[in-house]
Amino acid sequence: MIKSGIYFITNKVNNKTYVGSSGNLKKRFKAHKRMLSNGCHTNYHLQASWNKYGAESFEFEIVELVTKELLLSVEQYYLDLAKALSFWYYNIVYSSTADRKST
Repeated sequence: MIKSGIYFITNKVNNKTYVGSSGNLKKRFKAHKRMLSNGCHTNYHLQASWNKYGAESFEFEIVELVTKELLLSVEQYYLDLAKALSFWYYNIVYSSTADRKST
């Protein structure tokens, strides 16, 4: 069964977190791990932290299961929290746009 929802990638050393959403969480986790392991993740801050602390310092977790129809609006709620507490988050973009596709 394909699960869609909101996820966190958390650095267990400094407690900084990356917030994301996906219509296929398992596939998205694999994509993040592949990009981070290959040194080509699009989020520079997350990549630099992965390089510094190593894969074993990160935890991938599902925060909330959400239907695909509500995915971006629920993600926006979490991104708004991340923006308000930006020193705890790796996210560099804090808005989801209407034309953005969930992955």
